[in-house]
Amino acid sequence: MVVTQKDTGSFVWALVHSPPGTHLLGYGSLIGWEEYTQIWGRILNVRAEFKQISPEEYLNDLKGALPDDLAREISEGHQYHGEFGWDGGDPNIKHPKDVRPCFFLSVSFVVMKLTARV
Repeated sequence: MVVTQKDTGSFVWALVHSPPGTHLLGYGSLIGWEEYTQIWGRILNVRAEFKQISPEEYLNDLKGALPDDLAREISEGHQYHGEFGWDGGDPNIKHPKDVRPCFFLSVSFVVMKLTARV
């Protein structure tokens, strides 16, 4: 999860203070949909469940909502990071924990802010 207005400065700061050529996968929190759904449901005090669907179901659900090429691109992107990870398995990609300390908002805090619970 990235909160662009809050996290971007930390990413830039980390890169400025890292060796040249550093490649950073910038994120504040890297959690799966199941964990995000649990946090969201707990904060809103509702029962929430994540259901994994097939790429075909996903594309069918998007039919008419997005151009077909864009829907397919989104679906393939989800499949890629599901198989290879967000960093594509490249060991040279740095994660926030690998660079100088950065401050990021917790997922719980972000969900509470987005739902006006803070």
